[in-house]
Amino acid sequence: MKKYLIIFAMLLCIGYAEAQLIKSKAGIDPKYLTETAVPEVNGKVVFSRSIAIANGIDHDQAYQKVMSWVSQFYNRQEVLSRKDNGSANPTVRIAINEYLTFKKAFFNLDRTQLIYCLDIKVNGNALEVKMYDIKYYYDEDREGKHLTAEEQITDRNAVNKKRNGFYKGYGKFRTGTIDTFEHICTSLEKAL
Repeated sequence: MKKYLIIFAMLLCIGYAEAQLIKSKAGIDPKYLTETAVPEVNGKVVFSRSIAIANGIDHDQAYQKVMSWVSQFYNRQEVLSRKDNGSANPTVRIAINEYLTFKKAFFNLDRTQLIYCLDIKVNGNALEVKMYDIKYYYDEDREGKHLTAEEQITDRNAVNKKRNGFYKGYGKFRTGTIDTFEHICTSLEKAL
């Protein structure tokens, strides 16, 4: 009788593990797995997007809205530096250091420092948004690992050959970084 209970318990555990594996693979949004999800320029990860400026807003007003958005969106501690080129097509360049939280539970906090540069250029009737020079400082409480986006989130390093999942440990960086850029762009669109 004990033997049957042990076998039943083992089968139950194996079935549960298989169900979790299937659930995790089926739960990945295809937008994270496409070849264009993480764009590379000259071997470097560079996210970019053009955001239309509403009619009736000139360069100065758009620039002021961007500066107001930067002040509201980022805490003072997150902004490492801010630069404005003062030209006819002003560019706001910001170096950011913020936390990207993967999992937060009672005694379990999995996060990384996300360090990146963000350029917002007022160009004609659009804002040109660019996120680049992306780095991570992971496991800072233990040994600490300095990682780059090129090592962590590119297709060749993060996405499996079948393009239906991520290699272990890479998916959270990829999805978190893509979501961060999407959140920045969405928030900027609302600010205009």
